[in-house]
Amino acid sequence: MGTFFEHFNVMNLNGDASVNLVNNVLQQGRVLKTYYSDGVYINHEYGRLQIVLDIQPGEEGNEIVSVDTQCASRDIWELRVGIQPSATESRTRGTRQVVVKRASDGNGLAVVNIINADVLPCYAEDEILTLQMAAFPLMIEYYPNKEAYEDSVPVTRSDKELLDGHQILLEEGMLFPANLLSKHGDTEVNDLTEDIDVMLFRATVREVKKNSVTKDGFYYTVHVTTQFGDLTVVHTEEMVDEEQRKFIIPGSTISCACCLVGDPALFDHAKGAVFNQENGLKLLRHCCMCGEADRLRGALSEEVVYIKDSTQESFSGIHAVVDFIKSIYDGGERCIAVAARIDRVPQDVHALPIGTHCLALIYGNEQRISSLMLAETDQDGKISRIRTVPYIGYHVIYDDEEYYSDDPNETGSKTESAVIRLKRLLMEKIRDDRSMDVRLGIFDGLSQQEREIKAKEIIALIENADDAGEVKEILNKYPL
Repeated sequence: MGTFFEHFNVMNLNGDASVNLVNNVLQQGRVLKTYYSDGVYINHEYGRLQIVLDIQPGEEGNEIVSVDTQCASRDIWELRVGIQPSATESRTRGTRQVVVKRASDGNGLAVVNIINADVLPCYAEDEILTLQMAAFPLMIEYYPNKEAYEDSVPVTRSDKELLDGHQILLEEGMLFPANLLSKHGDTEVNDLTEDIDVMLFRATVREVKKNSVTKDGFYYTVHVTTQFGDLTVVHTEEMVDEEQRKFIIPGSTISCACCLVGDPALFDHAKGAVFNQENGLKLLRHCCMCGEADRLRGALSEEVVYIKDSTQESFSGIHAVVDFIKSIYDGGERCIAVAARIDRVPQDVHALPIGTHCLALIYGNEQRISSLMLAETDQDGKISRIRTVPYIGYHVIYDDEEYYSDDPNETGSKTESAVIRLKRLLMEKIRDDRSMDVRLGIFDGLSQQEREIKAKEIIALIENADDAGEVKEILNKYPL
């Protein structure tokens, strides 16, 4: 993924202006902690243009290793990680490319480029991500209506009977990974499909706004609705054919190939990585399923100990523990780690307490839990003790029990949850104060049903708030 300065009409900065821009970000930007212990992100906004610098130590001091861009918006998507990326180039400290599906029901498929990626502990399969989203077109077309769009799509010529002689049309709001089209004939979009992150979609324009970063030019933010949620599309006038520019209005139809960008640095992670037991377990889950055990170094206490009950082995110190966690991923057997809590224990004086949060570990092709992994943290939230216990006499309930249910009729919810709606509502109310540290810790330890009830209570109060000040008063009353 490249940067998208051209979409904000700021590509004509000369050398001095570029240097001044970077210096301004360094001096005024907000610093975000990361799980990698030796780096930070610095974020700063110019209107709706958000610039992200990834800072890492180098041989001669700290260095800017990458620059990313995003459009600040109130478009919040709740996503579930799909297949794990296999190519190492799809994930770096600065950005991460992730295949996702809808969190509510596991349907849909999209590829998202995630900036500020290392503020989240886990990107393992089925992990839930909350991202602020925007789209940056590589190719974009406007039509007066749906019928004009359909008339513009040519009939497909293919040796596949199902495709030959038919139009391939995108449904309203549907997102489709364009790289899948690269195997089917010659189309204009094929030149764009070498990158996995190119997405196709067609939608009805709901709102159009003109914005500017400098006095020399403007850019559009175009608001549409997709199968994943509301989305802001960012482009300049010059990116649209001249005869189509008159259709950059509400009610028209937009069709484009684009890159999706998501930012997780909001709510609990508005100030970066958060160190506590819950995120410690998520980070361990990531390292067991995806590798990258070096991400643990900043989350472990200096005196950390790993205890393996089955063999009575123990490992002390950051380096020894990281090396052992690496061996779990590199050992050849696939490890699946699922967040869970203990609800039944063996009759043993040394048994773990009921309600203990843990990871249920499943190795290879086995369909049963092999062991439980637990984590304890010190007063700074750093992991001080890791322990694995054989799964003998225990019974656990998965945290995401609806999604992991054996009964397909109970898998997921097809309506937006109150918790997700609360997150959207908060972003809408405080969108001009993105540095505000909004935590949702009030939901810790509650069941899904209890979370929904609590979220609805707070929504009822916030919906009638007139401004961010009233929202803050409500949040002070409810210690989120």
